[in-house]
Amino acid sequence: MLHMFRLGAALARALHRRTRARGDAGEQTTGFILIVALAVSIALTVGAILTSTLTDAAESIDLGIEP
Repeated sequence: MLHMFRLGAALARALHRRTRARGDAGEQTTGFILIVALAVSIALTVGAILTSTLTDAAESIDLGIEP
């Protein structure tokens, strides 16, 4: 029974050390998410501007057809 207790305590210590060593892993993920969100918002803005500009330019082309 004492061996089980020692084994459990050793596993708990190892798990505690392992989680403490990875304490800043969430910070890297948060930074990555912020960079991706910024890139997506820039891409959407540029896409909206280009769509509007190209649509206006295409509609202004005179094809010589009277409706």
